[in-house]
Amino acid sequence: MTRTHVARGNLVAVLCNPPLTSGARTLARLDLAKEVLGYESLSVANIFGIATRSSGEITAVGASAHGWEDARIELEDALAHASGALLAYGKTEPSGAARLHHRSQVSWLIDHLVTRGTPTWMLGEHPYHPSRWQRWRYRHAPDATMREALTGGLQLARASARQTGASVAASARKCRCVCGTDAKAALQSGTRSRPLDSQSSRTVI
Repeated sequence: MTRTHVARGNLVAVLCNPPLTSGARTLARLDLAKEVLGYESLSVANIFGIATRSSGEITAVGASAHGWEDARIELEDALAHASGALLAYGKTEPSGAARLHHRSQVSWLIDHLVTRGTPTWMLGEHPYHPSRWQRWRYRHAPDATMREALTGGLQLARASARQTGASVAASARKCRCVCGTDAKAALQSGTRSRPLDSQSSRTVI
């Protein structure tokens, strides 16, 4: 991949929720992504604020709005200091009421990134969690090292505001599976897909 984007500053990796373990392997892979993309520092934020043993447990724990609302406040603070964002919260959605919260949270996240014009990255065409990057490498670049795979696989899903309309539209095609909302249309138009509550980040979700 030829990069025309000049990265610097802080990269915010947006994950699913906090781990119950140290998360050392995830952090190591995120740090490698930071180096590949050329950012100077890395921070992590989550779309859901309650730790679980697996993403599947979010279906039960995330049925109420509490964990999502708290995470949104932390996300907003983290993204205020972001030079770029890496979407890595995973492809799998929870079920039931938690799915509605999840989709609303991701929709808000996309709106926020579009509004701020934050360069936004994904591995390939999906927001794969770092725990799945090895599987992605085996499938798409089996002979490459992880560094080489990330160098070729990390793609701009949301261009900076300085990119041309044509390049934004091309980048948007890679974002069609980011969430349940029409992220492609939001990215192409450069506008939010729905109004946000300007008075508080603790919008009911």
